[in-house]
Amino acid sequence: MFNYYFFKTFLNLSAIYLLCGLGNCITIKSGDMNLGGEGQIYAGGFTAALFLNAVKDLSPLIALPLAFIIAVATGIVITLISCWLKKARNISFLLSSFIFSSALIPILDGLVTGPFRTTQGTLLATPFISQSFRFPYFVNLIFALIFAVLIYLFINKTKIGKTISLYGTAPEFTLFAGANETKILCTSSIIAGALHGFAGCLAVCGIYYTCHCSFSQGMGWNALATAMIAKSSPILTIPAAFFMGFLITTADQYALLNNFNFDISTLIQAVIIIIVAVPFTKKAFSLKKGGKKCH
Repeated sequence: MFNYYFFKTFLNLSAIYLLCGLGNCITIKSGDMNLGGEGQIYAGGFTAALFLNAVKDLSPLIALPLAFIIAVATGIVITLISCWLKKARNISFLLSSFIFSSALIPILDGLVTGPFRTTQGTLLATPFISQSFRFPYFVNLIFALIFAVLIYLFINKTKIGKTISLYGTAPEFTLFAGANETKILCTSSIIAGALHGFAGCLAVCGIYYTCHCSFSQGMGWNALATAMIAKSSPILTIPAAFFMGFLITTADQYALLNNFNFDISTLIQAVIIIIVAVPFTKKAFSLKKGGKKCH
């Protein structure tokens, strides 16, 4: 049965999954995986909400671009920390991004429910942003589709994009050919962090109109699953994002209408991640075995 609220939710979630999935496509192609998406989305939305509440009387033509710049910069800083740890301390990007995000989320929860919580009502969130800063529900999807085209062109039509893809497949050969490893790692990290931060700002401006406690829960993992379903292809990420958005929204609607006493969408999310992770796990083990045979 058609429901307008769930239809808007489906489009908005699909847009978030698409944006963050594109960021995950970049890191996967570089041979890494960004597991800190939820913290990056949350931080981007939090800083954007604080800024927009601080400049509520400013023109949207000035305030909104600045809010997106702040959110993008926040996401970039977070991923660059993991990039620096990998380069300076040889700490896995996958591991450090997950740990840093896991540590950041409760800190942000404390800020949202503490000093920056709204004084109106009982909602655990920052104050709602001004009406002039709010997007119609379809704007998120337009942004996401534009970025899908841009990321496709970046990967397939630019030298650095092709180098990132080659590095993820054959790192030794790429470095032997003269590629700069630091540039590759930083570029993929910056793009991934920027897209996650951008998605956080879109969630505040186009979905919730506030930064409520743990609003990004599930978004990062669903976006990662989206990229894995699409096999890190920017174009295939579009239908994968719609599929994931439809699946999660339908599961939530079914659970609500049938009074399920557990989170069925999280269960579905876990099953999907396990299924799509199997090929990646098999590939990792085969490469490891192949490496041992070479010695």
